[in-house]
Amino acid sequence: MKSVAKKRNMPAQTGTFIKEEQLDDQYQDQIKNISYDPVFILGLHRSGTSILYKMLHSTEKFNGLTAYDVVYYNRLLYNKIHGLEDEYRQRFDNLIKKTGQENRDIDKISIDADFAIEYSFLLGPPYLFQRINQKNADLFDQVCRKIQLVRGKQNKLLLKNPWDFPNLLFIKKRFPNAKFIFIHRHPLDVMNSSLNALRVIVNKETVYSEIFSPFAKKIDENPLLQRFLQSLLLPYFPVGLALVTENRSRYTKKFLSNIKKMDDDSYINIKYEDLCHHPTNTMKSVFDHLNININNINRFEDYIQPRNLRYSPEIYTMSNYIMNRFKDYCKHFDYH
Repeated sequence: MKSVAKKRNMPAQTGTFIKEEQLDDQYQDQIKNISYDPVFILGLHRSGTSILYKMLHSTEKFNGLTAYDVVYYNRLLYNKIHGLEDEYRQRFDNLIKKTGQENRDIDKISIDADFAIEYSFLLGPPYLFQRINQKNADLFDQVCRKIQLVRGKQNKLLLKNPWDFPNLLFIKKRFPNAKFIFIHRHPLDVMNSSLNALRVIVNKETVYSEIFSPFAKKIDENPLLQRFLQSLLLPYFPVGLALVTENRSRYTKKFLSNIKKMDDDSYINIKYEDLCHHPTNTMKSVFDHLNININNINRFEDYIQPRNLRYSPEIYTMSNYIMNRFKDYCKHFDYH
C-alpha cells in the first residue's frame, strides 16, 4: 500500500491562497547545489528592521523574502520555470487593492507582492513567533536555496526576523558564512510602538493578519479571545505592556550575553536613531561591513520621513519600570 504524503500546512495553504498541490516537489533537484551568503537584519520588534530592509533591498544588491514568496511558496520554482511570476505577483496585488487595505496598519508601510516579510511565516506553526531551530533549520535552508534560484545567484540573501534577535549563536553555528546587521532603538520608543501595533492587531481585522498570521486570524474570529487580549491592553491597567516589556527585556539580556561570543567581523550594530538622523553615514558603515560598493549613497536620505512621536499615557506611567528592565541594554548602547 502506498504511503500518503503528509500535507504541509504552510501559510501559502491558508485562506485565499490554499494550494493542495506541492508543485515545487518535482524540481527539488535543481536547488541541491545552490549556495548562498545570508545577511540577517535582526532587532527587537518595532526597532526599524523593516525600513532598514527596504533601504538595503532598494539597491538591487540583495535577494529578499517577500509577500509573494510566502503566499506562493509551494510553487516558486514552478512559477519561475513556467514564466508565471509576473502573473502571480499581479494576482496578489489585485487582491490587496480589492480589500482597500494597501498598507500595514501598524506602521502604514504599503503592502504589495514585493513587501518584505519575516521568514518566521515559513518555518511552521505557530508561524508568527517562530525562529530558526534544530527542527526547522533544514526547511529554512530550503527556503534560502529557492529564493537564490528564482532571484539570481549573484546577490546576497537578505533576511529579517525579530524573533531571532537573541538567537544569533545558533544561526551563526548553523550558517557560518552569515553576516548580521543588528539594529537598536530606544526601549521607550520600542515599547510605545509595540503597544500601538498590538492594539491594531487585537482591535482591527486587517488583510495583513488574514494572509500571513493564522494566530491573528484566530483573534479576529474569536470574540472571547479578542476581548481577553483587549483587556490586557487597557490604558489604566496595562498588563499587556508589562508582559511585552518582560519578553523584550529578556531578548536584550540574551543578546548582550551572546554578542560577546561573536566574531567582530561577522556583525555590525547600528541604531535606529542614527539611521534616521544620519542615513548616509549609517548606511555607508553597513555597506562597508558587507564589502558592497554603492554609487549613490546619498539617496537613502529620501527614505527618512520625520514623524511626531507621541507616547501613550501608560508609557509615561511605566517609563521607570521599562528603563529599569532594559538597564544593561541602555548602558551598552547609551540610551538615557
